[in-house]
Amino acid sequence: MSNKQIKLPAHAAAARHLSGPASKVSVTIDATVLRQARVAAKRSGKTLSAHISQALERDLRRQRMAELVAEFEAQHGAITPQEVAKAIASWQG
Repeated sequence: MSNKQIKLPAHAAAARHLSGPASKVSVTIDATVLRQARVAAKRSGKTLSAHISQALERDLRRQRMAELVAEFEAQHGAITPQEVAKAIASWQG
């Protein structure tokens, strides 16, 4: 098993908190997706705007994490399944 130390670059912290002031926009959304989003928002007690904003934020975080993993692997080699298991175990305490 490798002893790679994962140190995230400083710009990784910025990807954690994307929320800021709200802006009103107009978008076109597939009717089925919109219907499902309305149901999900209602079920969770959120407004549709909050639900969509949080979904976009999650997607942006996932994209940024994929970029960080690619950067890390380009410098240090592929992350092994054993390293993933070790990281998960450390998170679970």
